[in-house]
Amino acid sequence: MRKLKLQMQLTVDGFVAGPEGQLDWMTWDMDEKLLASINQLTDTSDTILLGRKMAGGFLKYWEQVITQPSSTE
Repeated sequence: MRKLKLQMQLTVDGFVAGPEGQLDWMTWDMDEKLLASINQLTDTSDTILLGRKMAGGFLKYWEQVITQPSSTE
């Protein structure tokens, strides 16, 4: 049987987003330990299930990344 992993950002008291979906409380200043944890989670997943609101930004970002030549080429 497959496992379902839930990954989401929330505060210690359970806050996820403001009434209008604001995510201004989140920080993008991630240290190496946090990045390693995120990479481990995604590297051990074979499917990513996105919600309706997440999918638009996620797909737009990765379509842009895929079409850009890598810096090692």
